[in-house]
Amino acid sequence: MKNFLPVLGLPLALLLSAAVTKGASVVTPWNPLFKGVEHAVGTNFPGTVFTAQSVVYTNTRLQVAHCLRVDLRDPEVRLFTSPRAPGWSTPDNETLTTSIGSFIQNYGLAVAVNANFYNTAVGTDPGSEGLACSVTGLKISTGRLVSPVDNSGRYASLLFTTNNQPIVAFDNRPPGISTADVFTAVTGFYPIVSNGVNIAAAARISYPDASIHDPQPRTVHGISQDRRYLFLMTVDGRQGGYSEGSTDVESAWWALQFGAADAINMDGGGSAAMYMADTNGVAVPLSHSSYLAGAGRERYIGSHLGVYAPPLVASIANLAATAGYTNAVVSWTTPSDATSQVEYGIAGNSTTLTPLDPALSTDHRVQLTGLIPGTNYFVRVISTIGGEVFSRNYSLRTSEFVEGLTVEPALTTAVVRWTTPWEAGGRLEYGLTPAYGNSTAFDPAPTTTHVATLTGLQAGTQYFVRAISSSGAGVHSAAGIFSTTNYPLRLVFDVTNTWRYSTGNLDNVSWKALGYDDGSWAGGRGFLWADSRG
Repeated sequence: MKNFLPVLGLPLALLLSAAVTKGASVVTPWNPLFKGVEHAVGTNFPGTVFTAQSVVYTNTRLQVAHCLRVDLRDPEVRLFTSPRAPGWSTPDNETLTTSIGSFIQNYGLAVAVNANFYNTAVGTDPGSEGLACSVTGLKISTGRLVSPVDNSGRYASLLFTTNNQPIVAFDNRPPGISTADVFTAVTGFYPIVSNGVNIAAAARISYPDASIHDPQPRTVHGISQDRRYLFLMTVDGRQGGYSEGSTDVESAWWALQFGAADAINMDGGGSAAMYMADTNGVAVPLSHSSYLAGAGRERYIGSHLGVYAPPLVASIANLAATAGYTNAVVSWTTPSDATSQVEYGIAGNSTTLTPLDPALSTDHRVQLTGLIPGTNYFVRVISTIGGEVFSRNYSLRTSEFVEGLTVEPALTTAVVRWTTPWEAGGRLEYGLTPAYGNSTAFDPAPTTTHVATLTGLQAGTQYFVRAISSSGAGVHSAAGIFSTTNYPLRLVFDVTNTWRYSTGNLDNVSWKALGYDDGSWAGGRGFLWADSRG
């Protein structure tokens, strides 16, 4: 049985089943951005039909939804929300206005989205950073209360303990649930997904508002059923021809597609934005907010939720290649799921790029074809992790087509042998210099085992030789050096003959004399002894 943390304040009547039928929508695979942080994008074209609580809906809008999946069990992941303003007081000086980009860069965060509703003395659209804000609903940053539970009508809270254990409180009215051991907390307006059910249709009745339930840019925070993942989602809106925003029910449908089992509608509209830090710590957008599209900058807001996470380990490891005659398999590993591609070529020539394999994996294998046997190749393996491209160089050599070159020289002749991996014709070039100068006739008979005899050679002479075989349009060779012998071969003593030998001391004995009698010595066949001293 699974154990779940409590979901507070939700009427049981709303917990009805939901069915979903995907139509003209696409959700990308999760793409790692940082350790414990992944990103996916959903795109809808008019015509997606889905069912929620027995009601059939047709999504008629263009929509682009971005979602971050944060691994709450990763010990190096920490959550951080806008801290107290200097001289903090509640309710009028709880935080300071800042853009989402400044929030990331000021605190060294990996990613961030907007969070609570807020207000300033000039309303919700201040013209500068650093203005005092009043934050709506519970907000806790690094264990310190920033904004208490209030009577604003914004009661749907997400709370996280010091070890990132989530608590979902959909109806966190005053005095609010216990915040003992709570390290981070944010609050939105109302729940739209509960226990995997799209309950957003009830929001229009339970939380009356003049426009918020209409198609709008959205920010949604959610939690997975097993409480491992935090989902931070935005839906771009107010941009005709690109993304028109979503209703509550459509927002809940997107949250379910990304994997949330419980989800809250946070502050949205022009405040909805999602950013990440690049390798230099500069904030770059993941979503395309309506405020940025209209004003050319992000809105200065009073509440963000960010994530500290270390960068992905960028090393490409275990790089290796297994080369054949005309192909090779290049393999490597990455610490996180990544794409695969290889660039290769002969030094000094143009290179070839294999098709990108978008399938995310930590183990990569790419096959190269159409290579030239016996040739050195430059190789660069390429993997994309979280929008960053990592590469590493390597070199390989294909197998020789002409192999096993051997020469059996005699006084004025030599027998040359070689092999090829498949049937081919062959001939020899030879001569007294590396320029060769002589050639045997081409033997067109296809074979894998080649034999050719050179004749008319000079005794005791060094020769250069090159075996050449052709297959199709390819011509391949292997070269060597050999020397002919000085004297013709002649049998001196047959192994069937016998001889005599002595192991005694023969000093001062004339055993070499022609008349010496060796009849008393031991004897045997010729192969028992050989004297190489001449």
